[in-house]
Amino acid sequence: MNSTPSQSSDFFGKLKLGFQAFQRTMRNPTICVLTAWAVATMLAFLLTAVQGAPAPTVHDEFAYLLGADTLASGRITNPTHPMWQHFESFHIIQQPSYICKYPPAQALTLAVGQWLGHPIIGACLATGIATAALVWMLVGWLPRRYFWIVCLFAVFHPEIQIQWGQSYWGGAVALCGGSLLIGALGRLTEKMEIRLAVIAGLGIVLMANSRPFEGAVLSATVGAVLIWKLLRTKTWSPVRFAARVVLPAAIVVGFGAAQITYCNRAITGDALTMPYQVHEKTYGWNPLFVWKKAGEKPAYRHPMMQRFYELDKANNDLKFGSATDLLTVKAGVASKILKFFCGGTILIALLGLPLLLRRPRYRLALLLVIPGLVASLSTFWGWPHYSAPVAPLIILTFFACMIEIWRYTQKHQKYRKLLLVSIPVFHILWWATLFIASADSQRNSWGRHRVAIQKQLHAQKGSDLVLVRYSQQHNPHNEWVYNAADIDSAPIVWAREISSQRRKELLDYFNDRTVWIVDADEELPQLKPFVAEYDLAQQQPASQ
Repeated sequence: MNSTPSQSSDFFGKLKLGFQAFQRTMRNPTICVLTAWAVATMLAFLLTAVQGAPAPTVHDEFAYLLGADTLASGRITNPTHPMWQHFESFHIIQQPSYICKYPPAQALTLAVGQWLGHPIIGACLATGIATAALVWMLVGWLPRRYFWIVCLFAVFHPEIQIQWGQSYWGGAVALCGGSLLIGALGRLTEKMEIRLAVIAGLGIVLMANSRPFEGAVLSATVGAVLIWKLLRTKTWSPVRFAARVVLPAAIVVGFGAAQITYCNRAITGDALTMPYQVHEKTYGWNPLFVWKKAGEKPAYRHPMMQRFYELDKANNDLKFGSATDLLTVKAGVASKILKFFCGGTILIALLGLPLLLRRPRYRLALLLVIPGLVASLSTFWGWPHYSAPVAPLIILTFFACMIEIWRYTQKHQKYRKLLLVSIPVFHILWWATLFIASADSQRNSWGRHRVAIQKQLHAQKGSDLVLVRYSQQHNPHNEWVYNAADIDSAPIVWAREISSQRRKELLDYFNDRTVWIVDADEELPQLKPFVAEYDLAQQQPASQ
């Protein structure tokens, strides 16, 4: 039965009324933030249900999972294993203790997920919390009538939901920390509420435990802005500022510093030495920052690890051969970062940049972006999660530009109609392409072979030792040798072969386990029973 014109009109009328009611409801900051948290969390779990828990494939993911397993076991780190040379791998340290090289915040979120059933649960929960923090920050800077669009954008941000929420290497914790700090700054008035100082301090601690360098740059920049405002604002009392802003924030940051130094001491034996520093001293060859030169090449025990660092250095030497090359590469990385956080509509938003410069509040946000973005571009590598602390400011500046464009088009209705059509189209295409690419990546990732072998061994309900062998052409980014926090108690142990004699020592140590061989570069890697007479030298594995 066909609907009449009056029925159709009535439907769209109700739809319009419902949308207007939604807009009014979202003007309440508390409701807006809670809605963002609830919907973003549910969406993250829905994506996991649709795609399944992702197989870890990146070195960082395996390292964070080791940290998560350690924390979930109630430990900060693990003792060095007697056979540790067989278990060396990327982004983890084996001495003076066995743990991942990264700060603990991301590992802690995955540990929460592991307690609840699977590490990806922690990533989903972190996505919801980070989204809520981002919305809380934005509603502290933007007019109320735009709260609803802020909420929708943050909740349905495909990169945050898919790239960070459906992987183990994160970005959400640092995003949350940056949002808390910038949100507190945007709300700070001459009342100088203590709660805002506490929130800002918590944001600094979160960044220090996730992206410490970029977080420190952002925190220092915010501190400089506060001092500038204190000197220029006559109604701000220095004594009141010290008592109600500096002191509460310092207490929170002090507790965070105590936690970090305690963890450092437990892991490295020195409160001021981070695991990252130990890792770089042991394995690092390429400098971390673009203004530094390569150090002395370490002595690697495994050819595949040596090959990884050699290829990395050769790649950097090729890409950054001159200052012009450096600027060109970093300009490309910066554009990818802006696209990551703002999507294709960043091209539209840039048109509003001249209009934004007329607004002192938004001009301040733009100025805060620059040091943080430069800090995230200061390493030889470039990933969007490096910019997670400054991402709230990038997104704020993006929204401010779009708002200025919207105001400008008030007298140019044809442009406003173009915006109303193009922005949803851009966002839908952004979601579709990223979702399809993510699903395709999971289907074709090398990690699915490793997961399949794990499932096969778990189904046999025994204790196993898997010796991993690589061809000379193996891609070192596809690394199989990663283990649980408690190696001896783990049902599966993955190991490298070093030599015939060292292999015998390894087999003697694990004499109660079934021993298998995996040739990782076969088209379909499969378990093969270990044969004692197997001629290691004849096979010429990559690690010997």
